[in-house]
Amino acid sequence: MEKFYKEVCLLSQQYIKDPQKTVEDVLKETIGKIGENIQIKRFARFQIGE
Repeated sequence: MEKFYKEVCLLSQQYIKDPQKTVEDVLKETIGKIGENIQIKRFARFQIGE
């Protein structure tokens, strides 16, 4: 189950520019830097192939 959620849930996915971090980690870092509350409201998912 944990592997499934890491692939499907946006905040649990690896950040594309730094695979050592998750999207949630990058979001928290950005909130800390700029001091504003950031929320992800919408995103688009692209898949290559088929």
